[in-house]
Amino acid sequence: MKESMNQKTTYKKLILKSIIITLLITLAIAFIYAHVMKKEAIETLTKVDAKKTTQLVFETLYSAMSKGWDKQDLEARTKNPFIGRALHNEEIFNLIDESTIEYFYPVVAKQECMQCHTTAQVGNVLGVIEISYPIVDLKVSLSSLINFFVVFVIAFSGIVFIALFIKLYKHLVKPIKNFVQNVNQISNNKDITQRVNVENEIHEIHSMQEVFNNMLDSLEFQFYNDELTGLPNRKRLLETINDKSNAILMILNIDKFQEINDLYGESIGDE
Repeated sequence: MKESMNQKTTYKKLILKSIIITLLITLAIAFIYAHVMKKEAIETLTKVDAKKTTQLVFETLYSAMSKGWDKQDLEARTKNPFIGRALHNEEIFNLIDESTIEYFYPVVAKQECMQCHTTAQVGNVLGVIEISYPIVDLKVSLSSLINFFVVFVIAFSGIVFIALFIKLYKHLVKPIKNFVQNVNQISNNKDITQRVNVENEIHEIHSMQEVFNNMLDSLEFQFYNDELTGLPNRKRLLETINDKSNAILMILNIDKFQEINDLYGESIGDE
C-alpha cells in the first residue's frame, strides 16, 4: 500500500510538470520561428539591398557600357549557370554561405540604351551584372534583433507561467493540501467531533468539505446515540460525566417488554 502511494504524483508536481513542458514547447516554437524569420529576413533584405547596389553600379558603369563589352569576357561568364538564367531575364539570388551572397541582375534594354545597342529592342537582356555582397553587418543586426526577441519570449513566458503556477497553487493545490491536513489531524487525534474547516473560494473544495463533515456528523450520531431510540447512549453519558457538564439522567423501565415483542412483533415493540 505504501509503495503504491509513493508511486502516485501530486497536484503540485503535476501542475509544475505541465507548466515546464508547455514552457519548453513554447520556447522551442519561438526558437524555430526566430530561426526561420532570421533566414527569410536576411534573404529579403539582402536581396533588396543588393538590387539597389547593382542598380547604382549599373548607373556608374553606364558610360563604359556605351563603348561595348569584350566578347571573350562575355563568353567566359556565360558558362556560369546563374548568368545563363539571368540572361533570360531572371533575377538570381544565391546565398553562398552564412556570410556572402551573390546577386545576378539582368540589364534590360531601355529606350535610352538604343543609342548604343542599335540592334537590340526595348526589353531585351543586354547583359548581366554579378555582385558578391557580404551580409555580416546585416546578420549581426538581425542576430541582435532575433536574440532580443528570444529573450523577450523567454522572459514573458517565464512571468506568465510563474503567475499561472502561483494562481493554481493558491486556489487548487493549497486548499486540497489544507483539506488533507485537516483530515489527517482528525484521524490522528481519533476525534470525530472535529470538523474540516478550510477557508477557500472554490465551489468544488467547499462541496467536498461539506460532504466529509456530513459523514462525520453521521458517524458521531451513530457513535453517541442509541440506534433504536436515537437517545444519547452510555458512551455519551460517560463522556458527559468526565467533562463535568450539567446533564439529566432518566431511567425508564418497561415491565414485560418481551411479551410485547412476542405478541405484536419486534417492529411494533421498537415503535
